[in-house]
Amino acid sequence: MNVLSVIVPIFGIILLGWVLKRLSLINARMVDLINDYVYYIGIPVITFVSLHETSTGLLLDPEIYALNLAPMLVAAAVAYVAAKALRLKREMFAVFIVCAFFGNTGYIGFPLNVIVQGKSSLNLAAFISTLYTIVVFTFGVYLLKKSSREPTEAGKIHKLPIIWAAL
Repeated sequence: MNVLSVIVPIFGIILLGWVLKRLSLINARMVDLINDYVYYIGIPVITFVSLHETSTGLLLDPEIYALNLAPMLVAAAVAYVAAKALRLKREMFAVFIVCAFFGNTGYIGFPLNVIVQGKSSLNLAAFISTLYTIVVFTFGVYLLKKSSREPTEAGKIHKLPIIWAAL
């Protein structure tokens, strides 16, 4: 499998969406509907089914947690040092750090895993995506809230569809 056979299908779909929007064949409402479908139905269903098929041994394997959470923490630490060195303003400091460890593990991650590793990789990908979501919507929201001067609500992790799917 070469790189093009992985990249072309994913970016081809992105390009197709862009072309359809530019030609006014789909409007903003349609884009919102598609995104809502993926966010509220597609990814949670894939997550639920995949986690249901995942062995308890894998879900409880500390190595999985370490191999996925450690790079996120390292990325956050490197971003922290870089943000300090760049003397970023308070409001941008946390955004910079969160962007360093926030990955697109669902929208692009799921199809990419299936293309590269086959459908069987979806179980692990869904589990890892759930871990990332928990970290981003707890630690990430905490950082963003702490750096904001505006009053904000606490992260509403209990309202995220992927969390309900994982339960």
